[in-house]
Amino acid sequence: MRGDGFIFKRGPWFYYGYSRDGKFSRVPLKTQDRHRAERRARAIRRDWQEFPNDMTDRAYHRDYGRAWIAARRATWFAGKACARCGATQDLQLDHIDPEKKTSHNIWSWRPARIAEEAKLCQVLCKPCHRLKTNEELRTRARSPHGTRPKYRSGCRCFDCRRENADLEFLRRRKIRRERGHT
Repeated sequence: MRGDGFIFKRGPWFYYGYSRDGKFSRVPLKTQDRHRAERRARAIRRDWQEFPNDMTDRAYHRDYGRAWIAARRATWFAGKACARCGATQDLQLDHIDPEKKTSHNIWSWRPARIAEEAKLCQVLCKPCHRLKTNEELRTRARSPHGTRPKYRSGCRCFDCRRENADLEFLRRRKIRRERGHT
């Protein structure tokens, strides 16, 4: 930042930024500042070469992210028990009403948002969660014939095939229009 009416950031060779009237400009650094910037760049390159390769490795970052989410999840479940059987191992978050479910990947969200989503849920152990989900699937209304979900679930009756063909035709026509074909 300089006091001549400009707001500047310092780059490697220039002060650069926008003036108060919105014009972009660059001002060369003084010689001693340029030498300082060169020494700093050399030190950064040298330090970077000394780092192990896992700092840039995708597997390292993936494992770090997984460990971070696992730790967050473990702290949230600490001291909680299954709402059905009282177990404290293999706990999971179950949405009481699946229709109100926002997402199942909530552990990377900020804590306030996790708490908001957790209000829609109950804590169940893995076996109880599996039983509850199977009960819901058995009692859920099945798709009627002549709908695409019924076709996708394996029905090949005339009505289901006709509905699928009609929807595929509309989908392909939409794609052709988006690409500029007639």
